[in-house]
Amino acid sequence: MKMILSNTDPGYRQCAFSVMDNIADPDILFDENGVSNYFNEYKKLENEHVFKGKEGETKLEELIKKIKEDGKNKQYDCVTGISGGDKRGG
Repeated sequence: MKMILSNTDPGYRQCAFSVMDNIADPDILFDENGVSNYFNEYKKLENEHVFKGKEGETKLEELIKKIKEDGKNKQYDCVTGISGGDKRGG
């Protein structure tokens, strides 16, 4: 019988910066500072792909302009943002 971990168990761990813990994902890893592999991966990708400040504003404006141009005279005139699943396909 598999035991279910709770946040009062001695083996319970939660990321120092996020809500991710080893209840939600028993395969989560933590570095020496208690930061999860997911948070560290996010920060790496954020530094590579997220544009901030004036550069971010300019890129967003360009994207909005392109979406509007591409959508002219089409049946639908809205954009829906969808965030999906985890790496396991959930």
